[in-house]
Amino acid sequence: MRGRNGESETVPRTSTLIRQRAWSLRPLIILALTAIGFSACASIQPTPQATGQSAQSAAPIDTTASDYAYMLVTASSMDGLAFIGRGGEIDGLVNPTLTITPQQIAKIIVINEDGMVHNFAIDELDVATEDLESKDQHAAVIISAAEAGEYEYYCSIPGHRQLNMRGRLIVKPESVLAGQSEGGLPKSE
Repeated sequence: MRGRNGESETVPRTSTLIRQRAWSLRPLIILALTAIGFSACASIQPTPQATGQSAQSAAPIDTTASDYAYMLVTASSMDGLAFIGRGGEIDGLVNPTLTITPQQIAKIIVINEDGMVHNFAIDELDVATEDLESKDQHAAVIISAAEAGEYEYYCSIPGHRQLNMRGRLIVKPESVLAGQSEGGLPKSE
């Protein structure tokens, strides 16, 4: 094709223009699909199991009614999802190992710190919290008379366990723990 000055001028074909425009829209399409996926994940309600205390928000956290208490807060990052220990020897640890004895009554408090929907479950002990749907909402489970052994705790929201939101609860006989300091929160008096 000839331009105004008689020089050769190339006109992009329609299919080339469509491909260029589609390529520039890809980041927006990916962002929209990701948002749809997260909102679909958040709307899925797992079947409730034996629950601990009801979820609450912004109320003081009670560590009484147990021999021992652990506090876990939720976290999300580019590396995945996690429970972070708060207080005692587990402070700042990612998916910390929680240790108790079979005779102890342990309270595990979970606080939703990142605002994404989370919960807490230990299948073998038949304990779970309800979903924590908003930032600063918290719930607790009480564990008593657990048999010695290792148990996995995790978030049962679809995909969260696979993104590494899980840890271990170890129930050790009293003789094994003799002389060790406890890693949870002290009991409130």
